[in-house]
Amino acid sequence: MSSCAERISTKKAAAYLGVSVRTLEEWRRRSIGPAFTKIGRKLIRYDLHELERFLKESK
Repeated sequence: MSSCAERISTKKAAAYLGVSVRTLEEWRRRSIGPAFTKIGRKLIRYDLHELERFLKESK
């Protein structure tokens, strides 16, 4: 995996996964969704490779 993995916003990650932003927020709160990175106090980013892995594991 490259060291410059593409990180996307919650809105884009939700669209990629086919769920609502609110669903991703709830998954983060419950620690059941895809891995994410928190930058500072509020900025959340999702790695595309992690989203792909989450989709494969969820099938």
